[in-house]
Amino acid sequence: MMELTYAFMDPTGNMTVLVEQSVPVADQPRIAEAIMAVEPLCEQVGFVVDAPHGCDTAIRMAGGEFCGNAAMCAASLYALNCGMEEEKHLRVSISGREVEIVVTPTVDGYACSVAMPAPKEIITVEKGGLTLPVVLSDGISHAVLLGAVDDSTAETIVRELCEELHAEALGLMQVDLEASTMNPLVYVPEAKTMFWENSCGSGTAAVGAYLRYSTGKAVSLPLRQKGGTLHVAADEAGNITLQGTARLLRRNTITIA
Repeated sequence: MMELTYAFMDPTGNMTVLVEQSVPVADQPRIAEAIMAVEPLCEQVGFVVDAPHGCDTAIRMAGGEFCGNAAMCAASLYALNCGMEEEKHLRVSISGREVEIVVTPTVDGYACSVAMPAPKEIITVEKGGLTLPVVLSDGISHAVLLGAVDDSTAETIVRELCEELHAEALGLMQVDLEASTMNPLVYVPEAKTMFWENSCGSGTAAVGAYLRYSTGKAVSLPLRQKGGTLHVAADEAGNITLQGTARLLRRNTITIA
């Protein structure tokens, strides 16, 4: 039997649980499934792990994917545990990918600015009668749809495209640029999850990377999602910055057989 303590966190509505004890990687998917059964609002689970040299803190997502919102959660939880009361620059490892995060205390949590990893490549695919740009990255890739399709079509596209691309995880970001809104769908095969997420940090960054690539110009835009607004900026050199917030809602324990 394992008794685990976890932090239930809110990064712009993308409810995230971080398990605070060390858990073998092989056990992480089933533990994540057990936590999500008792926390129906939870959209993803990560596990605090030993930080590699040069990093302040580290987590591994249950499906091994990279996640921008979870990066903000990890940085904010570390800042909270250390009692940080002023702006700090932290280096955080998320499923083996390291990012720099500026963490600033707010009234009820932390504002975070994440220097996101650059994509490996941006390609174009044909799927479901649509021409879709796909931002390929380590940990998770994202297809960008400037428009919308029905939920069933979107779920079929993301599942089939993830398999065809052999991606660790795949998102379909449906974007309305005129309204500055985005509806993110994320599929993580290893964790056996597919969620219409309240917000998606890595997907927001992917949209910024795609717009920078397609226009050849620097971009800076907010993207309003169900859980709130994330901001992405991509400069002319291709550097991508994601801005959002994270806060701890509560801590809880669970006993796992």
